[in-house]
Amino acid sequence: MLIGNGLARRVHFALIALLVLGVAGSLWMSVRARATAQERAVEQAEDLVESSLTLVFRPDDLEGDASSDRVRELSRAIDDVVLDPSDFETVTLFASSGEILFSTEDGNIGQRLTGERARIRAAFRGEPQARLVDDTLSVTVGLRFPSGVGTAAAVELSRPAEDIAGAAGPWRTNMFFLGGALVLVVLAAGAPARRGADTAHAQEPRARVPVIPARQPGPQARR
Repeated sequence: MLIGNGLARRVHFALIALLVLGVAGSLWMSVRARATAQERAVEQAEDLVESSLTLVFRPDDLEGDASSDRVRELSRAIDDVVLDPSDFETVTLFASSGEILFSTEDGNIGQRLTGERARIRAAFRGEPQARLVDDTLSVTVGLRFPSGVGTAAAVELSRPAEDIAGAAGPWRTNMFFLGGALVLVVLAAGAPARRGADTAHAQEPRARVPVIPARQPGPQARR
């Protein structure tokens, strides 16, 4: 009986260890899957800027706000080379000062976002800047013309991020499943110990209280 209990205890401990490793591994894979999906989106944004937008924009586009005719021309070209063939939905051209020189979103041209200066300069140095806000991924990539002319500028491409968040979904589900199994195994492992403690308590010998016989009245002495 003791051998059986010891074997069951070892099996429970082995299962607990495997489930803990499974939960930790699923958590790590979910984080990794999301990071990989975001990395692919950033690489796609870099390719679009380097191979397409450097041909759409001109160095003189960096000298000031685009005119209405130039905005229409750029919008048509960007629809063809960026928005239609990819998941990106908006394109914004920033000057190094944070001023929006062009945007596919109406009303943004001419605004100056001073808080974007650091991201623009980092992107122009060759460090793409990605941020995920409200299920929207925005990637800022430095704009460098093949001719080498033009001032420092950057292009921000934005797209929905449902697929990036969903990339971790299967691993997160697996983590919750293994976590539930871990709880059940822990409870099952503790049940025999509790039953053993209750049995030992029930079988514990009770202290006997000595019973003193009542004193019997003796025969009355004759006078």
